[in-house]
This record gives sequence, structure tokens and C-alpha cells, in this order.
Amino acid sequence: RAGVRTTASFEEVRNLLVPALLGFRRRRAPYAMLSIPPRYKGLPLPLDAMARSVASAGVDVYIWTVNDPREAVRLWEKGIQGILSDDPATIMNARERLTSR
Repeated sequence: RAGVRTTASFEEVRNLLVPALLGFRRRRAPYAMLSIPPRYKGLPLPLDAMARSVASAGVDVYIWTVNDPREAVRLWEKGIQGILSDDPATIMNARERLTSR
């Protein structure tokens, strides 16, 4: 599967929650990315803790669906690599403003 980027399954994301909250860092992961919502069943996910937990394994974290540019900036500042949005032009403008600071 060389060159194929895969995302974590729901079970892998669920199994990452407690270790991420405890500050554990992964050195390797069987996936190249996490693609997760900011909330699951109405409960907020610890997105920054999850991003820190998988960063040393080279795993990118993408959050969906974020349409508020302020929320997108807050997530990028916490280490999230990507935002999926229904309004990509607004989100990209926010990213450009953030990177031009």
C-alpha cells in the first residue's frame, strides 16, 4: 500500500481519545490522517489533544465541517492541519490572513 494515504477508522479514533487526553504520543500509526468532526453525538472532541497525540507519528488531522472562519483559525492555531467546509472560499481567506500575520 505504498503511497496510499488512509484515514483512521471510527474505532481507531475512539481508541485514541483516552490516550490523547492523558498526553500519550504515538510514534507510529496504521493511518496517515484523522478526519473527524468537532463533536461526536453532541459531545466536543478533544481536537488539540488528539492532534498532539498523533503529530509525532506524522498523522495529519482534518476537521469537518467548519464554516466559521474564527473557529477554523482557532483550530489551525491548535495544530489542526486541515478544515473541510461548505464555504471553502471564506475558510481559505481566513487561512491566508492567518499565514500573512
